[in-house]
Amino acid sequence: MNYAIDTWDESHARWRELVALIREEDQARWALDDERLKPNSHALVAAEGPIVVGFLTFEVQPLSRDANAPVVHARGEPLTEAYVQTFAVRKDCRARGVGAALQREALRFAGRLGCYQMRSWSDMTRVENYAVKVKLGFCAHPAIYHSERTGEDYDGVYWIKRVGLEDR
Repeated sequence: MNYAIDTWDESHARWRELVALIREEDQARWALDDERLKPNSHALVAAEGPIVVGFLTFEVQPLSRDANAPVVHARGEPLTEAYVQTFAVRKDCRARGVGAALQREALRFAGRLGCYQMRSWSDMTRVENYAVKVKLGFCAHPAIYHSERTGEDYDGVYWIKRVGLEDR
């Protein structure tokens, strides 16, 4: 598989293709406001020629439990994190390294943006995603996610990795 990974935004000539895939993967509510990325968000896209084979979107946000009490660096500046909103690889393109490559590029990009860490949520059914995260050195924090939208609780894992100097 010969694919390229790049950052895309609404000005990209093939933006609608990405939006269609995000919707097809049922992840639009986390990444998009209509046809646009949510504020403070970035999209990484893996494409093989004319085909979008995978994507990852993340939001840069303060590292905090409460917006009024962010975690601060010893120098006094607030720490930020790249919170992964969406991540998917087309079913027929999985197990070829696309997901790991998207994650690695997201770590590098988050580092260039000055993020302290990258974090994502994955429910317990995402075994393939778990394998990628473990391979890349993410730490696992089991947790229950409560969906305000559905009112249901979901068992899963927060995956967290410090964005190192090598990622900047």
